[in-house]
Amino acid sequence: MTAPANSNIRKWILVPDSHYPFEDVKAHKLIDNVINELKPYGMAILGDFFDFYAVSDHSKDWRRKLDLAGEISYGNERLQQFDKMGFKEKKFIAGNHEWRLDRYIDDKAQEVFRMLAPANIVTVRNLPQALNLKARGWEYTDYKDYTKIGKLHLTHDTGKAGANAHVSAQADFESNVVIGHTHRMSMVVRGSARGETHAGIMLGWLGDVNQVDYMFKIKALRDWSLGFGIAYHQVNTGFVYVQPCPIIN
Repeated sequence: MTAPANSNIRKWILVPDSHYPFEDVKAHKLIDNVINELKPYGMAILGDFFDFYAVSDHSKDWRRKLDLAGEISYGNERLQQFDKMGFKEKKFIAGNHEWRLDRYIDDKAQEVFRMLAPANIVTVRNLPQALNLKARGWEYTDYKDYTKIGKLHLTHDTGKAGANAHVSAQADFESNVVIGHTHRMSMVVRGSARGETHAGIMLGWLGDVNQVDYMFKIKALRDWSLGFGIAYHQVNTGFVYVQPCPIIN
């Protein structure tokens, strides 16, 4: 979509699934170049910024170092780089991979954490507190919740994956929505019986397909797309124009 030529526009960079420490390094360097050129007003991370491989329920490769603290530290270094880029607003939406930590503790380590001091439990279980996000100016949104830029809804997913997850999300919200989760890039525009038209959008991902070990590589190469989004928020109307940005070659 073409953004309106209007001084009342706030530009946002929309960052889908990065899966730190398994990010695509070249794609993130491109993101930095875009930010330096575009100088966006805000950034929204759409979930699965961290992978949290160490606490995954999937079978794990024994050759990989399972270090939760290291994963958090590595991803936090990237967030610190974003902190220095001058955004007026920053949104961090948790995805199902961030949710892995809570599920791991609930399912496998409740008794251990009951032995710890309450302050330690909060620090370990509460990712935004562990990363000090509020003091750093990040608005945090829990997994299974949503936030908004103007009239545009942003969430990680609405419980569906696959090629039609954005269609399902648009139907769930009955409004305009951008999701992460699927690693696919696609947009659907649908009308309603009330004569309203809304879009459901997914913007790909920013992970390294060569480090994926839970599905066949040929399927990931076929279905997943490197990419991100640029959103133009028209402040006086609340309308948001979203430009999907595929990263090709």
